[in-house]
Parts: sequence; structure tokens; C-alpha cells
Amino acid sequence: MKKIVIFAVSVILILSCVCAYADMPSPTDEFYAADYANILSDETENYIISQSKALYDQTGAQIVAATVESLDGKDVREYAIELGRGWKIGSEKNNGVLLLLSVGDDDYQCIQGSGLETLLPTSTLSRILQEDLEPDFADKNYDAGVKKTFASLYD
Repeated sequence: MKKIVIFAVSVILILSCVCAYADMPSPTDEFYAADYANILSDETENYIISQSKALYDQTGAQIVAATVESLDGKDVREYAIELGRGWKIGSEKNNGVLLLLSVGDDDYQCIQGSGLETLLPTSTLSRILQEDLEPDFADKNYDAGVKKTFASLYD
């Protein structure tokens, strides 16, 4: 009986993990710009993609900008972490950055992999978000805010 209970609990835990990832969007073909909320201009998407490709070719680091309509009740930080891990942002060096905007939830998050914590600490990410994203995000000028934020992250 004890083995059946342990097996049942294991199955439930596995299914809950699978379901948590099942509603995550997939990366786009271009990978670096995933505008599922349709708030970015083609110019901004192309800028992000070209700069990110160049950064990856030069350093192996990656910056990904993703937008979604809703987090479906999930915490924005946890959602960003799941997305970053699921998409494998940052290669084997764990040197990736994810900028995530959820327009329907009026929220955003930027996370970095552990390989960038010295070069790009959380305090720097917070400053970049406050200076470059927050004013435009509050005005719902998402495209401008993402472009400015991406440029600062790239620098």
C-alpha cells in the first residue's frame, strides 16, 4: 500500500511539473525576440535579434526579450525563471538575460543567469529597469521601453 501511495504522489508531482511548463510559450524561430503580446515594432524586434546574434557570436552570452499577454496567475519572477530554464537561455555558461513583459498583468521582470551575476548584478538590473523601462512601461509605450532596456543590457 505504501508503494502505491508513493507512486501516486510521484505521478502527481511529475504531472504538475509538466503542466506548469505546458502553458509556457515556445521560443520563436528567431529566439531572441518573442513578442507574444504583439507590442514590439518590427524595427525593435530586428534590432534585438541582430544585436543578440552578434553578442552571442562574440561572447556566447544571450539576451532575450519576451512579451506575453498574461502570466495566468503565476508570479512574474517564477514565470521568468521557468521560461529562461525552459528555453535554455544562456548556454552552458548560464550567461543569459531574459527581459519579460506581461502587459495584461501590468508587470515585468528581468533575470540573469548565474554566469552574469558579477558582471550584471541584480542591483544593476533594477537600476536599468527603473531608468529605462519603467517610465515607458507606465505610459504603455512598451516598444520604446524595451528598446532602451535592451540597449542598456547590451552595453
